[in-house]
Amino acid sequence: MHAGWDDTIGAVLDHLGACGYGRDLRLLYAGRQLALDSTLAELRLPPDSTLHLLARLRSTQHPHAWQLASHIASTAAIAESEPSRMPSAAFSLDELVKEFILRAHRANLRLSRYDRAATVEDRATADHTAEYLEIFLQAGAALALAEQAELHGALFMEFKNEEATASAVDPLHLKYFTFAGRIIGLALMHKVQVGVVLDRTLFLHLAGRSITLEDISVADPVKYASCKKILEMDAAEIDNLYLTFSRGAHELGTEKIIDLCPGGEDVSVNIGNRKHYIDLLIKNIFVDSISSQLTHFAEGFADILVNPKRREELFECLDLEDFDRLLGGSNNAINLQDWKSHTQYNGYKEKDRQITLFWKAVERMSIERQRQLLFFWTSVKYLPSDGFCGLSSKLYIYKTSDSPDRLPSSQTCFYRLCLPPYTSMKMMENQLQKITQEHVSCSFGAW
Repeated sequence: MHAGWDDTIGAVLDHLGACGYGRDLRLLYAGRQLALDSTLAELRLPPDSTLHLLARLRSTQHPHAWQLASHIASTAAIAESEPSRMPSAAFSLDELVKEFILRAHRANLRLSRYDRAATVEDRATADHTAEYLEIFLQAGAALALAEQAELHGALFMEFKNEEATASAVDPLHLKYFTFAGRIIGLALMHKVQVGVVLDRTLFLHLAGRSITLEDISVADPVKYASCKKILEMDAAEIDNLYLTFSRGAHELGTEKIIDLCPGGEDVSVNIGNRKHYIDLLIKNIFVDSISSQLTHFAEGFADILVNPKRREELFECLDLEDFDRLLGGSNNAINLQDWKSHTQYNGYKEKDRQITLFWKAVERMSIERQRQLLFFWTSVKYLPSDGFCGLSSKLYIYKTSDSPDRLPSSQTCFYRLCLPPYTSMKMMENQLQKITQEHVSCSFGAW
């Protein structure tokens, strides 16, 4: 087909649909979805660029949730590709996310699905929330918002000697923290592994615990090392540093002095008060200077885990490593034998040639390729800490009557991989290689 520089991506897709390529299509360049109302001239694609045309294959359940999540993803893409439209796009994103969360987690629902007092309707709503979260992740809305937040001020930046100034500049920035807290809460409530781990200082803040020097060793190794050095110095060495109970910080291009205690700039640090100085310094950097961001994240988290006693019990019985396993899932290599034992077949038998070729091809893949295949198949990229046993269902391989030149497809809601009858190892590896490219497996089959 021919397209002019003034044609929008939407117009190109409409033309492709009219030519028999199907409806509900999208175009990707370098792994990124192109905004529908952007023209080819505005995108400034290099000559001879390769664009990927993908069909959106999605569950038929909750069509409005899919529509909202897709709208969020495309609006965020517009804001990234066309910065001039950022203010209106940001307002639209805010409203869309609010609507999605309200639908996903009704404001009047205050019962866990495991609460014995919950009615059948309450439990159905809680399960409905889990499905909405899966849709939000599968539709690429979470990734698009994360990229948008990174572009306009990261949600969790390295603070070192700088203040969190993005929230002062962008009026919507704090709402990103509230939203992130809600997503983390939903993921924990419904046992959805999202491949995210929390910094220890954030975990301790959510748990209501104090942050000590040892707790910052990973978050800020330079600050940790300098504080450890101060604790090892003798009196003369500390006096020669001329430290006071204050610290320098940068805000919007200017440097300012922050007192760690009233009149701190006039209070010298010595061998007697150095421990107190370090405690105040850590509290100021990792709590006080980002209090607004931490408060909004905690509020979003509490919007989902609404029972204060339950939250307290959660953090009493978990340490950070347990929390990360629940939230992030396993980052270990996938156990292929475990994968096989949790897979059932329809139309194939376990010892059929195609199934033997399939598992041999999977065994030859890199760890990352195996993850991409699992994601294409199930929309799960990070397994629970107990492996495939922790999933809600067995996995299935269905035999299709498609020609061997067709790619595999998937029905992620049912953990179902539809595999054409490939006749050789080379054909099997070639077709699996195509669907385990990152920009394909993270979208194709997940819509």
